[in-house]
Amino acid sequence: MNSEFDAIYTSATEPFRSELKQFRQTHTLNVVYLKDKKWTYFVGGQGDKVILVLHGGGGPAESLFRYIMRFEDKYRVIAPTVPSSVNCVTEVVNATLEILNREAVPAVHIFGVSNGGMIAQCLVRQYPQKVLSLILFHSMLPSTDYAKVFGKRVRLLSILPLWITIALGQKWVIKQLQSEEANAKPGELAFWIAYFKELYRSELVTKEYLVSRARILTDYFQNYQFTPNDLINWNGRVFIIESENDQVVNEHERERLKNFYNQPKVHTFMGSGHLSGGLFETEETVALIDDFIVLK
Repeated sequence: MNSEFDAIYTSATEPFRSELKQFRQTHTLNVVYLKDKKWTYFVGGQGDKVILVLHGGGGPAESLFRYIMRFEDKYRVIAPTVPSSVNCVTEVVNATLEILNREAVPAVHIFGVSNGGMIAQCLVRQYPQKVLSLILFHSMLPSTDYAKVFGKRVRLLSILPLWITIALGQKWVIKQLQSEEANAKPGELAFWIAYFKELYRSELVTKEYLVSRARILTDYFQNYQFTPNDLINWNGRVFIIESENDQVVNEHERERLKNFYNQPKVHTFMGSGHLSGGLFETEETVALIDDFIVLK
């Protein structure tokens, strides 16, 4: 395994490759079966404040390992991965609640990345007593326009051969990473290209996995509607973190999100996109979140 790891993550990917190796050596997945489906999640850290880390559609919980490790210095962290057998938002929300109950967590701050932020917005409406704050990272509201886009994606992914869907998915991710090279630290771009190459050739990325991600997004965009009164009795706060050049969440949707919630805290990463804002700005993002949570 070490030789395979070293072949994928060359010295050019340091110091990030050493961080990933350390994470994999020190973190084991917890496994729970919910309605006969296998859910996995990381638990770590310490303290009386708990952060629930919800990953985006592009990768599992491990893809946020740099956030998880840094959060663990101050907080207890729970980070589940949505299994590929799940296809709707309700199932993700209910399973996430079950994991929190199993871990005896009364309430959490949610760090929801992209699709994870969408799940977070549904979770707080269904179980407001469980959520202290929402940190919506490169996320958005339900959208009929995006429902059409992702509905087409589901149909396309369902008929294309797996090798084509994997090739197209990997090509898109790498292209986006390379387009934001100016925002990367030394070794960072090479590391994330290596990481996603490893991910896309792993056992995790199957046709079921790719279709599942698109179906969950389609369900959210198409079947959910929020109103300002949804959270009228919720006492939590909202922090919106966005990127100026987000290629996934367009400017119109970013403005909709900021105008929807009552006086949210907002931070915009200037010059960053959807991926670089998430992968290349870890330390800055964690510092922003620390300041936000301290105010609670």
